[in-house]
Amino acid sequence: MSLVTLAACGGTTNNTTIETSPNANGVFPANGFQGDTIRVEISGDATDWADGVTVDMGTGVTVSNVTVSSPTTLFADVAIDGTAMPGQNDVTVTDASGGSDGALTLTKAFEIDSPVTLTFEGDLNQGGLPFFTIQDLDFLHPFDATQDANTGAFVNETITSPDGVDLEVSAISTNQITGRAFIDATATGGDATLASTSGSNSITVDLGTLTVAARTPTPLATGSDTAGSVTEPGDTTLYSLSITKAAVLDLADLSSTDPNAQPAFGLLPDGTWATAASFPSLQLAAGSFDLVVGDLATEGKYDFNVNVSELDVTVSAEGDDTKNNTLAATDTTVPAANIPAAIAPMTLSSDTDVDFIKLTNVPKGKTIHVSTLDGPDAFTDTQVDIEDSTGASLNGGDIDGGETDGDDGGFTCAFEGVCGEDVSTTDVTAAAGTFFVKVSPGADFATTDSQYVVVITLE
Repeated sequence: MSLVTLAACGGTTNNTTIETSPNANGVFPANGFQGDTIRVEISGDATDWADGVTVDMGTGVTVSNVTVSSPTTLFADVAIDGTAMPGQNDVTVTDASGGSDGALTLTKAFEIDSPVTLTFEGDLNQGGLPFFTIQDLDFLHPFDATQDANTGAFVNETITSPDGVDLEVSAISTNQITGRAFIDATATGGDATLASTSGSNSITVDLGTLTVAARTPTPLATGSDTAGSVTEPGDTTLYSLSITKAAVLDLADLSSTDPNAQPAFGLLPDGTWATAASFPSLQLAAGSFDLVVGDLATEGKYDFNVNVSELDVTVSAEGDDTKNNTLAATDTTVPAANIPAAIAPMTLSSDTDVDFIKLTNVPKGKTIHVSTLDGPDAFTDTQVDIEDSTGASLNGGDIDGGETDGDDGGFTCAFEGVCGEDVSTTDVTAAAGTFFVKVSPGADFATTDSQYVVVITLE
């Protein structure tokens, strides 16, 4: 306990003794980011700190290497956990020897800040597809944009999101991560974290709690027009769709009032984006589905019109897959009388395999329309050609939409990985006869995903 003696004014000889209580009076720096390790200085007034003093800075903060430089000044290393709760913590300095200073507390003296902000453009609701931005506020820990040379995936920044929510990254710079969120129609939300694993900058930080709003799908009838609207960029409309038997669901009409918009479908057979399909989509059994209409661009505030047709199909299995690779050795034959037809599944057994489907008795004046779809493997990449009996192409040769474009469109193509194809003969067939559908591996084919579905219609 320190004593201060003062001389009384007025020339008197009386002395007055004022007692000053020790206290902690400052922390510098007074804040730190989640995941950081920093050196702090704590100052006191009328203190008598000595070796053995301890410091507590609250939950989520580890204090080490406490050094006393003077009776009123000490330094300490402070490690802030990446998931520590943001906010103001009390700082307590305790004399380990039980001295007269005891435990001194500075209330709300050290603030824990998040080094990132997470914002969304578009509704964070069930079945949603909002855009997201993660902004880096801690310039000592920039984001790492390193990508895998083969897949293009970002390898040093990993986002962990709650069940039913997938934050899919599209671009990374030193201070920003952008992408799109895929929210299942059954998602309820939860906590999300960002792990940065780039050498000495490795940290894991809390992105906060994602609160997903519930919404009830609007029933959508097949074969009739339904009007809707996109209120803001990143918004979606959630519909429910029911079919009574095996069918192909096809996009009959999806148009918008904004020429810059790119409206698109996503069909969620079990309410999740992991099984999302684009259109056309073969459904092998009756059932109810969630249907999302959104936009592939960043446009907003426009009206759209949607119409989904339900097409009855004849479903069959692939024939003898060992007889393929030439027109003459066609392994599967489909008479025109059985079209619309679906062969489910078919298999590309290697990266040199070619499947031919023979179409017989095709009437004059018909256009042959072929789609390859996911199933049962999610990412089988194909290319498609439609040929006459001499092997001449009717649509300009093999068509491979790749991963991000092509004729098929839809959410599966644009967002979820490798596309199927959607191919039609360029001209109406001049005469009745026999034609062939040729399916071969696309540029991104891998034997890990080799099964697919073919849907054939005559229009």
